This record gives sequence, C-alpha cells and structure tokens, in this order.
Amino acid sequence: MNRTFRRCVLTIAMLVPTAGFAQESVNRYVHDNEHRILSEFVQMLSIPNVASDSIGIARNVAFITNAMEKRGLSPRLLRARDAHAPPLIYGEWKSPAAKRTIVFYAHYDGQPTDPAKWNGSKPWEPVIRSAALERGGTILTMPASGQKIDPEWRVYARSASDDKAGVMAFLAAIDALRSSKLSPTVNIKL
Repeated sequence: MNRTFRRCVLTIAMLVPTAGFAQESVNRYVHDNEHRILSEFVQMLSIPNVASDSIGIARNVAFITNAMEKRGLSPRLLRARDAHAPPLIYGEWKSPAAKRTIVFYAHYDGQPTDPAKWNGSKPWEPVIRSAALERGGTILTMPASGQKIDPEWRVYARSASDDKAGVMAFLAAIDALRSSKLSPTVNIKL
C-alpha cells in the first residue's frame, strides 16, 4: 500500500495509549493483510459513485454499510431533507474510558466524469500501475496472494484518492487496532 494510505491508517493508530506499539502493530497488520485490503479497495472502486446516480449510490451505501457492520461499527444512515442527496453513513467505536470524541469524515460520492478523457483505463475499472502515470507507469495484473506489493505501485480508478481511499483507510485502521487488541483512548465517530 502506498505511503499516503499508510499515513492515513496510522493517524487512527495514534489514538491508542501505547502509540509506538500501535504503529508497529498497524504496520505489521497492513503488511500481513495488504492483499486483502487492496482487494476490498478495488471492489469498492469498481462501484460507480456519481452523486446523481441513485442506483450506484445505493450500491456504495450497501458496500460501506456491510464493511462497517463487519467491523462492529453499528452503521446507520442519516438522510438529508433533499431526497436526492446521498445519505451519510454513520458509525462509531465507543471506548469506555473516553473523555473525548473524534469525528472523521470521508465522502464516498463523486462528480460525473468523462470516460473518454481517461488515459489507458476506465473510471470504474480499477488498474494498478507500476508507477505514477506521468512517470510512465504501466498497467500490472492484480498481485497474487503472497506476491510483494511495491509501495510505488498506484491504483487508478475514479475516487481512488478522493475519497474512497479515506474510507478504506479508516476501515483498515479499525481492523489493525482490533487485530492487535488495541483500543483508542477516545470515542471514534466515522
């Protein structure tokens, strides 16, 4: 996984009392689970997320809600008065001793795009490139389980960075902390 993604995951890890241990645990978790994380990320990126496409938005809501349920975040939908606005998906991780609450936000909806303006791939058909496109990165096949994932590889798809990467980073951070039996010192709301 690339450095930006790791930094985002580590942000949540810093909310535990033993931050140094948490960082090591999170790094180990990401390394040991990077194929699963990448696969889930690619699945999410494959779902069109244009805000005005109610069918695509409903599929994104179902995917993210299911992912949050698997992580014990008790998701619920918060709907705007405007029936055309995509719902917010709200979840939380309560920490019994917490005196503070931190809210993280990431959106999953996006703006329309013109597939004809995409270079070498299509918006909702994620590809992995050996490097950034402007540096001549070539399309690679999805890495097989056990194959090393180079941190210089890049995932290209609509919303791969803004902002489905944020959604995936939060989910992976929760997984990493729970797998290490670490709890945050604050309540987390997503």
